[in-house]
Amino acid sequence: MHPSVGDIPLVLEHGGKTISLVDRPPNSGENFINTLFLDMAETHIDEGEAPYTGKFRPEDSLAVFNGTDPNGDWILGVIDHSQKKGLKAGEKILDSWGIRFLVEDEAGTGIEPVSIVDQPKLRSVYPNPFRDEATIAFNLPRPSHVSLSIYDVQGRLVETLIAKDYLSGTYQRVWRTTGHQAGAYVIRFKAGNTVEFRKIILSK
Repeated sequence: MHPSVGDIPLVLEHGGKTISLVDRPPNSGENFINTLFLDMAETHIDEGEAPYTGKFRPEDSLAVFNGTDPNGDWILGVIDHSQKKGLKAGEKILDSWGIRFLVEDEAGTGIEPVSIVDQPKLRSVYPNPFRDEATIAFNLPRPSHVSLSIYDVQGRLVETLIAKDYLSGTYQRVWRTTGHQAGAYVIRFKAGNTVEFRKIILSK
């Protein structure tokens, strides 16, 4: 969420390559909500309007990443130019983002979606231990209802981070721990019939 998306360029980095997804679109407004970037989309991102819900062509082609190893870090970079203008900071939150991979099949007859893992998986939690916030990453090989919650070591629910449907892909969610005490916590990840737990340490 952002009060003026015309102030925030978005870039995607992977494997030493960087492309621009959005570069301060002319039709500014509040928020990017369920925005999907596709090279084959009919509408360029500059032709859309906030909150840019739907499919859009990015500033640079995603084909730059063709042939690269999909494993490793994919980094979404966000620059907030409203701060450079001296504007008062409003509510600015990156709730979630993800990537869906398309690869050419072995016979070379077309393009089909391929999952990186066979089952939903809680990929990583970093840093761990952590101080102010931790990033929780997970993979979904197919559309699933995802529940991501934090519990204390006594089994009491501390916070629900996610409770909604997702498409297949790789996602990240940030847990900001303002107001929580230092100590051990347990992350509970559920997607479909898969349930995983991960211990995480909050230090002050």
